[in-house]
Amino acid sequence: MHDDAPLDPFAGDPEDPAASLGDPGDESAPLSVTEREDVLADLADLEVFRALLEPLGVRGLTVDCGDCGKLHYIDWDLLHGNLRHLLDEGLP
Repeated sequence: MHDDAPLDPFAGDPEDPAASLGDPGDESAPLSVTEREDVLADLADLEVFRALLEPLGVRGLTVDCGDCGKLHYIDWDLLHGNLRHLLDEGLP
């Protein structure tokens, strides 16, 4: 199991495009017990998917984007990092 969240490609960049959004920690509420359990279950499922699919050459999953209607490819490490961040910080 991996414990490293993905690195922020704009860390320390004064031109960070997300800087105007403010600090997400200011607005986040902790996950409820049910939400935490769901994220932990998703992490366990992700490890199973990876263990079964990675040996077959599958390097990640595609996710249907509700915002743009397109499929987005996300590799295993990024999926894991996003779920860990959600669990640790309460925000995706």
